[in-house]
Amino acid sequence: MKLPRGVTQEDARSFIQTLAEEEDLIIESVDVSGGETWISLKTQPSLLSWGEKINLRIDDDEIEIESKASSQIIDWGKPDDNVDLVTQRLKSDFGRRSNYV
Repeated sequence: MKLPRGVTQEDARSFIQTLAEEEDLIIESVDVSGGETWISLKTQPSLLSWGEKINLRIDDDEIEIESKASSQIIDWGKPDDNVDLVTQRLKSDFGRRSNYV
């Protein structure tokens, strides 16, 4: 998804760190190199899941989000829910600060 005008990689990194705290996600790694930021998150295990990995790549123009189930055959749609959560929270937060829709 495109980052709105005026939102920097640092803004997006800060947002993801806040989101992780609020949603009880584990930040496994943050790598800032080559003009990009890579963030790896992990969800907590639940009754339906052993936890999922959420990987984000942020550059100056966009943020890519992917989520995969870890160590299970059926994912119960949780990876899609994770991508939707991050996307909707990004749109909500950045939408308040710009004309982003």
